[in-house]
Amino acid sequence: MGMTKKLFSARALAREKEIPWGKGMNLSFEKAYDLVTDHEQFLAHLSEVAISIGAKDYAAGWASDAMVESMFAISAEWPAHMIQRYHLEFASQDPWTVAMIQKGSSDGSFVIMDDLVLTKVFDRSLLRNELLLPEGEDLLHGIANSVQLSNGGRGGVTFYRGAKQKPFSAEERARLNATSRDMTRLINLKAQLHSQQMISKDWRSLVDTFTFPVFVIDLNRKIVASNETAERILQMERGLICRNGSLSAALPERANALVEICSAVAHGQIDDVTSFSVQCGDILRHFTVLVPPNPGGGKRILLIGDRAKRLSASTVQLLRARYRLSPAEAEIICAMAEGHSPKELCEIRSVGLETIRTQYRSAIHKMDCRDLTDAVIQVRQAPDIICDK
Repeated sequence: MGMTKKLFSARALAREKEIPWGKGMNLSFEKAYDLVTDHEQFLAHLSEVAISIGAKDYAAGWASDAMVESMFAISAEWPAHMIQRYHLEFASQDPWTVAMIQKGSSDGSFVIMDDLVLTKVFDRSLLRNELLLPEGEDLLHGIANSVQLSNGGRGGVTFYRGAKQKPFSAEERARLNATSRDMTRLINLKAQLHSQQMISKDWRSLVDTFTFPVFVIDLNRKIVASNETAERILQMERGLICRNGSLSAALPERANALVEICSAVAHGQIDDVTSFSVQCGDILRHFTVLVPPNPGGGKRILLIGDRAKRLSASTVQLLRARYRLSPAEAEIICAMAEGHSPKELCEIRSVGLETIRTQYRSAIHKMDCRDLTDAVIQVRQAPDIICDK
């Protein structure tokens, strides 16, 4: 997938977001770039800051509106199983993170955590007693900042002290805030770079699970991810083509249709499912077009081929038996997996739009899926599915 992989760099991010490096700051653009792109230099810089304020440890990461999604810098040698346990069991109930998201500023200024969360509350927390202390990590006092990211999440760094140390003082907070502009920009860039790398990796992991062609594109048709089957279609350059990393079609009419789909998604005119077809050599390929949730912010469009054959009646029966769907729910979720939009189904079934939406949402719930995209993928990947000729 090398030809379609979007590369992210700290330099590009800085210029894209017009981050004002240089004037009135201690760090030059070049130094900041080195710190963000060279992880060892980044860790060394945070270690120097930690030593200057008497902190024993630090951790930096990025969070969604609900919890920490990933930690990209930890001073202590946390083993892999400890980091995994944190994300699976404790990230959503980390007292400090919850407090920073709910009450903390997002302008990069530092906050003494003992002021947001009572020391005795953190001391009794599950995080401290069931993860940190058993692993030999005595963290009780903290000072942290939070930076609003362009993707809607937050990045930040926390410096720690143990139970035998005093809480951070107002003077130490003032010293950190004196350099907060530098720290804010470093964390902003590092968090964005890391989160986008993680999200891009997640999309690639998703598309690689399919045996049929799958593309993930942004609103400008830039290819975020594609699987091997999709790459082979592009290599043929008959039908679908890739130009400067963007998905297009050889025929102007089909290229314009793809542009119109992206425009409709951008303006909120498509928020569930539609379809797109294109002649690729001797094969007319049909794609189910979905607008899945994107944890990194910004809309993504998922194109899943192929709708050349219809899901069989036995598939509908299978879904009814497996998930206890009503006949209408099973038929509608299968039709949407084939690429039919709710509006098309209204005409086919002679019912109102709200009826269609109520039925497919009920199917999603019964199938224990996160959203429509998840349900469509589940239907398309079911090993029992056979196709009518």
